[in-house]
Amino acid sequence: MCTKSLNCICHHLEIAIKQDVTKELKAMFDTCYVDELYNFLTDAYQLLQIKANHKFATSINKLVKDYLLEKSPKSINVESERIKKGFMDLYDENIDDLESAKLLLTEKLILLIQDVQHLAYQNLAHIDSFRDCLEKVDKSNTIAGEDKKAHNRRGCNIL
Repeated sequence: MCTKSLNCICHHLEIAIKQDVTKELKAMFDTCYVDELYNFLTDAYQLLQIKANHKFATSINKLVKDYLLEKSPKSINVESERIKKGFMDLYDENIDDLESAKLLLTEKLILLIQDVQHLAYQNLAHIDSFRDCLEKVDKSNTIAGEDKKAHNRRGCNIL
């Protein structure tokens, strides 16, 4: 859930990006010249799924090198420099042993992802098809939640 605004549905970006097999959503990012945000979010979502510590360290190094260093050609803008700085400070402190700091880095990365999601939403919210895409995710989540509730009540017999 977006913590910045009640009307914001930026938190649906994760599901929308993961389901973007036709790259229709990516094309919307490209049109507004924020394709690096799409690429960052895609890579960051994949990074959060990694269980093996060595692969996590390698992937987080690549994410930082590709998107978070100022000199990187794919460097992203963020909404809150404070959040990015917090992540980068923790990363720098633990550069020699990223595997042991995995939990803390993951927490900071989630905050950074939320910040970038909100920025992407602000950049693309004026596009009707973008909002439609996120609203479809919202509706499908609501329907899935209702189906799950109905399934859980199935065994209930009121006499």
